[in-house]
Amino acid sequence: MKIARSVALACLLLGACEPPPPETGPCPGDVQGTLGFAGAADEPLTTCPWFLRQIQGATANPPVAGTAIPTTAFDATIAYPDAGTVNLCLLRTLAEPKAGTRAGDAIVLPVASEARAATGVGNCRCPVNIVESFQGTLTRTGGPVTGFSGELLARISRTPAAPCYDDPAQDLSDCPASGGSCDVHYTMHAP
Repeated sequence: MKIARSVALACLLLGACEPPPPETGPCPGDVQGTLGFAGAADEPLTTCPWFLRQIQGATANPPVAGTAIPTTAFDATIAYPDAGTVNLCLLRTLAEPKAGTRAGDAIVLPVASEARAATGVGNCRCPVNIVESFQGTLTRTGGPVTGFSGELLARISRTPAAPCYDDPAQDLSDCPASGGSCDVHYTMHAP
């Protein structure tokens, strides 16, 4: 069950759960290159209790049965439409370009935002908001981009004024603290 939730979060983060089909159209802007991005959950930077249990179970000695360090992978084209802007175009069916900002080859993309009114996260069944971002630095050797080093971050916070949080029957141990948030962090790279 915990693995399924971890995989579901990685799927949400970038829709990286289906194999990449051929690109559906050109990535708007001056194409800088296409990379295969990969990442693994990062325990020191992750603060969400339900996600930490998954990582810690996989790294225990001996590992907890049924656990694995959550990973994600996807292929995408990077393009620069204008000065100071970047598009990340996932190589999957019906994917829309993700637009962001850049300073040179340092990129920042707000990937997605979702309100989970019914499902919550981990054992928290109360509504939460999830805001994701993807940022880092592209590397190149005189021409097209050849690599990437950065992070994929999901910040999870309580939905304001949700009555669920006042219900004594609810298990709130995995819920973000009142007025606070928790993070799920992936360290990302491309070759």
